[in-house]
Formats: sequence, structure tokens, C-alpha cells
Amino acid sequence: MGEDGSIDPKTMADTMESIQGELHEKLTAYVKVAEEAKAKADAISAKAKAMNQRAAAYTNLAKRLKDTVKDTMVEHDWQKIETDEVMFFVKGNGGVRRLEIDEDKLPAYMYHDVMEPDKDKIKQALDEGKEIEGATYADRGTHLEVK
Repeated sequence: MGEDGSIDPKTMADTMESIQGELHEKLTAYVKVAEEAKAKADAISAKAKAMNQRAAAYTNLAKRLKDTVKDTMVEHDWQKIETDEVMFFVKGNGGVRRLEIDEDKLPAYMYHDVMEPDKDKIKQALDEGKEIEGATYADRGTHLEVK
């Protein structure tokens, strides 16, 4: 209607302003909900981190206690302890042997050849205007910043 002139220009401007105002309000509401969701996610992450730390502490405690029991049994040459409540053994680990590596003494031919791109050299070459197959600068994109 605005293109063919069948609507009054003032009515058209008022309508457009109204739509823009509604969109601004809607987008503002979206940002507020997004900020609340982010705050909740941060709080949950903090709780999860604390719970993971507690779980790790209990896991370490359990390992230390079991190691103490095993070491004491080995020291006294006890293979098995049995009570009315529990029975436990000192047993060998499965498998024939365990590989131990001292990387300082290991010869170089025992390493994998690992190739990694040298990003600094690639950036320098691209900055100098050289074309490198498989490497280009990409658009960094955009993000919404809320203050």
C-alpha cells in the first residue's frame, strides 16, 4: 500500500514507527530472557564444578584408603581378609606386563612424526599477500554485546 500510494504517508510513517517500537520491545525482552538464562547456566556450571571437585575428593579418598589397605596387607603378607561383613583380596593386575616409558632416554625413531600447521608462519605469509592452498582468512562473524 505504501508503494502504490494508496496509504497516507503520515499513516504509513506512524505504522512503521509502531512496528519498529514493537520489535525493539520484543528484542529487548529477548535480551533480558537471554541474560537470565545465561545467569542460570553460570550458576549451574559453578555448582557442577563444585560437585565435580567434591566427587574427585571422594574418589581420591577412596583410592588412598584402598591403597593403604593393600599396602598394609602386602607388608604383612596377607592375601585375603574375610569378616562377616566383607571379604577382600590382594590380587595381581590383569595382563602380562605394563609398559613404562622414560621419554628423556627414548630414541627419536620411537616417536610418531606429528605434523601441525605453523599458524604464525601461515599468518605472516598471508599478510605478505602470498596465496597458500588450504589457508585463508575468514570473516570473524558477529556477536551480540549487551551492556
